[in-house]
Amino acid sequence: MSSSLPNQNPLNYVGTRATRPPQQHYHSRAPLTTDNSYSLYRLGDEWLNQAAIPGDWYKLVSNKVNIAIWLPMTQPSTPGIMTINTIPPDGVGDFDILAGPGITITPGVNQITISATGGIATGSFNVDAFTAPGTDPVLPNGLGQVTITGAQATANTIPNSIQTNSIAANSFQIEIQRSAAQVLSTPAANGVSHYNAADFTVDVNGFVSIIGASGLVWNLITVNTVGVTNNGYIAVSPGGALTVSLPAISAVGDIFELVLDGAASWQLTQAAGQQVRYGNVTTTLGAGGSVSSTAQGDAIRLVCRAANTLWTALSWIGNLTIV
Repeated sequence: MSSSLPNQNPLNYVGTRATRPPQQHYHSRAPLTTDNSYSLYRLGDEWLNQAAIPGDWYKLVSNKVNIAIWLPMTQPSTPGIMTINTIPPDGVGDFDILAGPGITITPGVNQITISATGGIATGSFNVDAFTAPGTDPVLPNGLGQVTITGAQATANTIPNSIQTNSIAANSFQIEIQRSAAQVLSTPAANGVSHYNAADFTVDVNGFVSIIGASGLVWNLITVNTVGVTNNGYIAVSPGGALTVSLPAISAVGDIFELVLDGAASWQLTQAAGQQVRYGNVTTTLGAGGSVSSTAQGDAIRLVCRAANTLWTALSWIGNLTIV
């Protein structure tokens, strides 16, 4: 039997080639888009950058139009930064990446840098105390989140005055205990507190001062004044005939003082239901009653006997006029 096919040299066979398994390439740098030689690199090949410690591995995933796409397969040697050195030309199937927080695009070299600006994620938080369903350590929820809040604790319950305490899963609170009165210096009783405004002042910087040596805040006045408990008022020049009202709000034991030193005179006025006892005499109940000075140096010191209404003179100087 004869054949019409021409003779062929089997060494010149140009049919289907045998599949080449992926190869590993070892270099002292990261791959570039120009590392695209078909005779050297095929899809699936791997590239090890030996210059990085530890080494960075890349895999060739595309080689269209002579632009090689090498994607990193391992954690980059620079913590928190991954650089993709290959951006294919825009076309069907491609996607756009826009610059933003933590993302830097360098068009001239076709480079995208993604930086982890938040640092290394924390897997758990140890706390000073916990009560179920709280835990120690506190673990993140399914979204990787831990809720942290602030709270106050009962006095004398936290040895160091402040602690972290978990009372619910995936959360903890920073607690500061309230302070408490002690006979001796007791650091364990330190804590947050607030002050009685009748006895202390606190400025915007948190500096605390006691109100006067006698418990009063003294005021120089030259105009008619609405009185406030635990305040003393000195009527001075160029004040004329001044009126000062009894405090509208007062508690038993509150103090109120009034002195004439420079102004023409002062008159202590009352509101409805208010009255002043002056020795064995009392003023007229309500707005019709008053106490007035008659000479320079006249003064009166009062203590509240009934909240908001009744006052008793502890001492006075001069011949005051009682109405």
